[in-house]
Amino acid sequence: MSNNGKFNIAVIEPELPRLRISCYSFILGVANWGNPNRAAPFWRLYWNATEGAELHWEGRCMPLSPDSLTLIPAYTSYASAMTKAFDQFFIHFHPGKFFERIPRRPLTLNARDFMPVLKTLRNDFAHWTPLLNVKIYGLLMSVMWVAAQEFAEDRPGTALDSRILKAIAIMNRKYKISNRELAQNCNMSLDNFLRLFKKEFGMTPQRYLMCRRMEYAQSRLAEPDADIAAIALETGFTDRYQFSKAFKKFFNISPGRSRNRPPADLG
Repeated sequence: MSNNGKFNIAVIEPELPRLRISCYSFILGVANWGNPNRAAPFWRLYWNATEGAELHWEGRCMPLSPDSLTLIPAYTSYASAMTKAFDQFFIHFHPGKFFERIPRRPLTLNARDFMPVLKTLRNDFAHWTPLLNVKIYGLLMSVMWVAAQEFAEDRPGTALDSRILKAIAIMNRKYKISNRELAQNCNMSLDNFLRLFKKEFGMTPQRYLMCRRMEYAQSRLAEPDADIAAIALETGFTDRYQFSKAFKKFFNISPGRSRNRPPADLG
């Protein structure tokens, strides 16, 4: 600080978080929210305009309500459930390396400070213009500023092992691959790969792969003209019967019934 009480600091070309939004939406009447295993390679932000949804994480039930925002870091394992249909705004995004060591746990924030923006979202989506992209980006930056302060009170998390990140990247684009193939791609023995993946991610590689396959299938079923047989092949199943059996076991609802319900956030 200078003698006259003014700061002499100038920050030139500061390095900022590189927030990259994959998608965002406001969905009315969500009736397809139940998922026993959610895990994704991106972050999720939820704001529910009406009640009816809840998250389950490490034995805790976390209702989603109009009074709160819920932020879920990438690779966090959790389940979602619902008690009735609800309206939901969500963002899928990547916050960059600034947040790579954030603990993998859901974070609930008070929505009060963001309510001037949140209350206008329904109308914004009804009369969409490109300026909404700027508004959503500004909202997300504000949310991440508050979240960074909340997460700062935790012990720093650890970044996922680079070999596990490589395996996850392969599974995100290849829906049918064996554990042995994944281990070979990571230059690891099968036993060491399985042990490290479970330690780092909290589930087996094939369980994560099934989560990604099912969420992709759920998103495809939301398309009006999607063919179930085609989705089966896209997600690595040999035929429609095998896919339908796996889908019903995972979601407790058949693909045919699922496609007639408004989808939740798709990822």
